[in-house]
Amino acid sequence: MLKLEMMHSEDDTEILDAFVQYLELGKLSNARWYIASFLSRQSTPSSRKATLESIFLNGLGDETIRYWSIIGIARVAGNLACEPLSRLALDESIELESRANAINQLALLSNQPFNRGLDRDPGNWKEAQLRTDELRRWIDHGFPLGDGLAPPPRDSSLDQPTTPLESAVSDLDRQLARIRFADPVNETNPANYLTLAGDSDIARIKRRWNLPGNYLEFLTRFSPFNLTCTLRLPRVESDLWLCGAGNLMDEQVGFAIDRETGDNLEDWPQNLVVIGQAFGDPFALDLSRAKGSEAPILTAEHGCGVWEFIEYAPSFLSFLKKIRVRD
Repeated sequence: MLKLEMMHSEDDTEILDAFVQYLELGKLSNARWYIASFLSRQSTPSSRKATLESIFLNGLGDETIRYWSIIGIARVAGNLACEPLSRLALDESIELESRANAINQLALLSNQPFNRGLDRDPGNWKEAQLRTDELRRWIDHGFPLGDGLAPPPRDSSLDQPTTPLESAVSDLDRQLARIRFADPVNETNPANYLTLAGDSDIARIKRRWNLPGNYLEFLTRFSPFNLTCTLRLPRVESDLWLCGAGNLMDEQVGFAIDRETGDNLEDWPQNLVVIGQAFGDPFALDLSRAKGSEAPILTAEHGCGVWEFIEYAPSFLSFLKKIRVRD
């Protein structure tokens, strides 16, 4: 296994040259893959920029290092990479993962939202999700820079909270803001927001349940939107997935609702509303114990044959205060 050291100055050009030579002449595919991944993410000495640009450009035709060459050419060549990356993205003979990666890099280079609403990892994109028609129109117009995609609307109280709920949500939003600020994809594919919910989503939820006031207000004014960051809870080993207004109904499937028939599952207490999960372990509001604007949060381990619920938090507000965003 190669030990790849970080390069910080012009004095490291000998190391860079050795890596470049191995990319061109080396025989071990794994070693070439690791070198390409390393070089694609490093700052480039000005004296070697043209060399790396040539290596990455040639690498677009090399299946072993193509994925990292896409990232590398975008970083080293900037907007000059738009033309070769566009050709690759539209070439249906190229593997899907690389085409998706190219489209994602084009979105970052051009500030055009070709990646909007899609998984942060283009390796998870499906063929039908590639916006090739949009890409062709963009090419026809000469690769213009875009304005990105406007972030979802935020409630003003996130910046000036006055109530206990607003204060707890504002604290969570400040944690999410650190992730948003450091995320280059956020300009074209907004993520990790707490946003105003759609009226139709809230109407569907109200028809289904009589939710406690604090949780309903949370969904209405601060609905989680595309949370791709890592959320953690004390004493919980797995990451938390927190529902928003748009997917709360769907989140009941597999717990309260049969995936195949859509019927209620007999072993699930119908007084429990799943509001999130941690690797299959549900966190649910207990509506039977609702009091005023609150209800306790219960959890249970999945895969045990029977649901054995315990109280995790005495209220949704206390549950919310426990959530931490991991950088």
